Amino acid sequence: MRRIELSLPWPGVAARLGVFGIPGAESRLTPAMRRVHQSRSARALAIDLLAEQGHEAVEVRKNPGGAPVWPEGFVGSLAHTECYAAAAVARTDACTALGIDVEPAEALPADAGDIVLTEDERAWVTTAQTTRPEIARLVFCAKECVHKAVHPLRGAWLEFSDVRIVFDAQAETFVPQPLTPAAQAAFAGLRAEGRVLVREGHLVTVLALFASS
Repeated sequence: MRRIELSLPWPGVAARLGVFGIPGAESRLTPAMRRVHQSRSARALAIDLLAEQGHEAVEVRKNPGGAPVWPEGFVGSLAHTECYAAAAVARTDACTALGIDVEPAEALPADAGDIVLTEDERAWVTTAQTTRPEIARLVFCAKECVHKAVHPLRGAWLEFSDVRIVFDAQAETFVPQPLTPAAQAAFAGLRAEGRVLVREGHLVTVLALFASS
C-alpha cells in the first residue's frame, strides 16, 4: 500500500492516506470481500500511526456495531473508498475526538444532496458548484466526520440536518454549526476545527474536537 502523509495543524494529531490495489468488478472477489480488504487497509494505516505515537498495537478491533475500538489513551477514525483508505489518530491529551472521511472529488448525486444539505447549504452549493462541482460531496464528507467524531464520544446519532457546515474556502477549513437541540447537546463543551485536503482526485476531511476552555 502506498502511503501519503496528511499535514494537519494540530500538534499530536496524525493522519495518513493509503492507496491500495484492489481488483475491480471483473475480480472473483465478492463485494463483501472487497469491503473487508478496504477496511483492513484503513486499519493497517491506523496501526502504523499508533506505533509512531508509542503504542505497539497489532490490531484495531471492532465493537459489535463495527466501529473501531481504540487503545486506552487514544482516539481515532477510519475511512475508505474502493482504492483509498484513510486514518487519523491522536492521544487523548492532544484532542478529545477525531473524524476522518475520504471521497472522490466528484459531484454528489442530486437525490443524495436532497438528504445531506440544509436549506442554507443548498443555496450556497448552488452558487459554488458552478466552479467546484464536487462542493456538495465536500459537505457530505464533512458531515461524515461529524458523525465519526461525535457518536463515539457522546453516543449521539445526528442527522445530516442537525448541523450546518461553514467553509472557509481560502483557508480550506470548516466548522460544523449545531442547529438542533440534539446537536447542541452533542457539541456542548467542545470546540470543533475541520480541515479539507485534496489528494489525487480525492477529498479528505478531518474534524478534531477539543475541550473548550
